[in-house]
Amino acid sequence: MGLRIFFKNLEFLLKRNIRKDYVSNQDLLKVLGDLPYMLPYDLAHTRIPQIKSPEETIAALTGSGKSIARFGDGEFMSMEGTDIPFQKADPKLAQRLKEIFVSNDPNILIGAPGCIFRMPINLSAHCQMFLGLRGGNYRRQVLKFCNLDKIYYNTEFTQLYMMYENYDFGAYYQRIMKIWDQHDVTLICGKGILDGLRHNIFANAKSLDFIYAPSRDAFFEYDSILEQARRISQDRMVIIILGPTATVLAYDLASEGYQALDFGHIAKDYNAWMEKQERSDQNISKFFKPD
Repeated sequence: MGLRIFFKNLEFLLKRNIRKDYVSNQDLLKVLGDLPYMLPYDLAHTRIPQIKSPEETIAALTGSGKSIARFGDGEFMSMEGTDIPFQKADPKLAQRLKEIFVSNDPNILIGAPGCIFRMPINLSAHCQMFLGLRGGNYRRQVLKFCNLDKIYYNTEFTQLYMMYENYDFGAYYQRIMKIWDQHDVTLICGKGILDGLRHNIFANAKSLDFIYAPSRDAFFEYDSILEQARRISQDRMVIIILGPTATVLAYDLASEGYQALDFGHIAKDYNAWMEKQERSDQNISKFFKPD
């Protein structure tokens, strides 16, 4: 209510200026000066999704045996029936994502984008620009599909180097690598996505093997991918890097007793940090594109 009053007052003053009516600087300053007192009311009465921090998300996965399915801008576009670089639109994919996003299995954490509701102060300039341009529509998409009574975890916890300007990245990667430390791991990923990486974030796993799937439009082969995944021993941890298909696959495998982790860009993010890659607009744009 407070912000609506603020903008109505501002609109009134601006219209007076357009009509060449006199508006003093004091009038404008008074309206602007009221903003800090109006914001607390609006913030206190605006419901937003309950989304844990990246640190809380890592802690919830470490040693717990829990799984995670993550939703980012690509998943919400898929839910709206829009093509994205990783996956052409598919009605079945859209429906599965909608169902999973509001699911309530206590052993399957659901990741949602936290930064669009509480922008971190150390976010990179590129990400700030992205949120400035797309943040409003992105928020509307999330609010359209989410359950405001549900606790979500943080989608961004797998890509902090390419999102944050300043952060203790060394401690971050140490914490996240504890999730699979000395575990037998099967990585389900697109063909060739790890070929150009010099630094292997999964090097501390007890063992590591692979199932390869198409790096684009993987959902069109979902039944085949799921059939292969079901042959994995449930003693192994399953980590999936496969666009929106990873979200569905992690959920389905977790429902069948696996610990399945949708880990998005984590391998590329770690390699970028180890290489000390410049986080230029060009590099960040390339980072989030399909390999």
